[in-house]
Amino acid sequence: MNNIPDIEFRQVRYSYADGYEALRGISFAIGHGEKVALLGSNGAGKSTLLLHTNGLLLPSAGEVVACGMPVEEKTLREVRRRVGMVFQNPDDQLFMPTVEEDVAFGPLNMGLSAEETELRIAEAMRAVGAEGLRKRSPMQLSGGQKRAVALATVLSMRPGILVLDEPTANLDGRTRRTLMATIEGLRTTCVIATHDLDMARALCPRAIVVDEGRMVADGPTAEIMRRPDVLELLGY
Repeated sequence: MNNIPDIEFRQVRYSYADGYEALRGISFAIGHGEKVALLGSNGAGKSTLLLHTNGLLLPSAGEVVACGMPVEEKTLREVRRRVGMVFQNPDDQLFMPTVEEDVAFGPLNMGLSAEETELRIAEAMRAVGAEGLRKRSPMQLSGGQKRAVALATVLSMRPGILVLDEPTANLDGRTRRTLMATIEGLRTTCVIATHDLDMARALCPRAIVVDEGRMVADGPTAEIMRRPDVLELLGY
């Protein structure tokens, strides 16, 4: 049996150019197939942590390991094939004239054939319930549609690990439920940074809580949600 974690942080520290230390000795391991909520108030370090999972940021100290590979300059191409990130703002991921071109971008850049790319487009669009949007311009989509398509652009690369930053932020109730159902149906390892505690409870058996760049809790989501100190940190 393969016991190598899908993602491992080993005493990771990260300081921005202005000297602000956003991560202060973060350590944890996430196993294959886990769905983990990353919780914390604004400025706690959640987004900075997520950006380390596929090398968009590299540690100032410590080490990040993805699928058994140290995340460093020479491994970034392979790491990013395996770790797909969906940003909080979908406009950061949608830049092609049509939706299908956005969804095709990743597979084509992986060197896949036109036939395989077409299969990947259809599969990803079906997974997020957006088959009817293929010919649309991303600029003409609603916020919820953009989030669905942004997820499809990552799913088309079939990553083993999916990292999502505030996926349900600013969505109406129906769109939120649809997106949650999509995420719930995925078999990939998922790390989800969110302020949506109901989504965390519903989708993620485990939660990691960060505050001021430090990990302050890691365990079953239901138990963590009963801790008064955690709820206070999260503003509840």
